[in-house]
Amino acid sequence: MKDQTTNIEPIVLATDDELLSMEFFRALARRVKELDRSRLGTTAWLDEKLFCWPGDIFNADGTELILYEDIVDEAYGWEESFSWNTNVKVFAERPPKRRPNRAILLRLKLWDAAFKIDADPICLPIE
Repeated sequence: MKDQTTNIEPIVLATDDELLSMEFFRALARRVKELDRSRLGTTAWLDEKLFCWPGDIFNADGTELILYEDIVDEAYGWEESFSWNTNVKVFAERPPKRRPNRAILLRLKLWDAAFKIDADPICLPIE
């Protein structure tokens, strides 16, 4: 499935179950920590990856993920300080006690896309 206009392989996101898994969440926490950026710098990195990508992004079910101007703000629940970027780093060292809530699924999708765009996807262990 190639993007006809740019001839770039589209990004295909992990399934919702994979994104909401403890394994993905912990791996994401490590990766966000490795970025070694401030809260706002982390969000700027995410924004740059998403909005500079010339190709398409598809959900695991084949539907297109449409990027629109406020998608990052919406994914973060319109929380302007983006404190989640700091809070999630704790889970790089200590596993979370609960699975991520479906309320942050869009946020997880954006992060999955950003690391795939960066050619450094988050890979889960094969069972």
